[in-house]
Amino acid sequence: MEDNEIHIKDNIIYKIVDYHRRRPNPEKSVWDRDVSVEDEIGLFKEVVHNKWIVEDLNKQKHLGWGILSYGTRLGTGITPEKKPLYVAKFKDENLNEYFHGYPIDYTCVHDRVPKSILKDWKKETRISKAQMSRMGRGFDCH
Repeated sequence: MEDNEIHIKDNIIYKIVDYHRRRPNPEKSVWDRDVSVEDEIGLFKEVVHNKWIVEDLNKQKHLGWGILSYGTRLGTGITPEKKPLYVAKFKDENLNEYFHGYPIDYTCVHDRVPKSILKDWKKETRISKAQMSRMGRGFDCH
């Protein structure tokens, strides 16, 4: 295992990637400086613990989504406006339990949070019923 890889649970490994952190790629979203590596790992552990991960067999990957509490900014988007981002996505692109994560714009079709996860976030009071509805339809809540 490399230094930037963390064993999470069972066979699940999480990797911190530079292009979402220290050496940002202009075509990738970036974690905010206020979100430490420990915060990133903690959020992923929460995603695993709460089972906010779905399997996409068509594309051969696992996808997970995380949110701290509504309004807690996690990162910056890649648009010229550098849109603030509040939700994180975690990917295992080969169904091998090897994940990495980054902040996303949940209003984009390919980054929409599944309704089952939105319901859990509402149940845990991370988002309100109105926010759950807006996010589920791809509308911005901010």
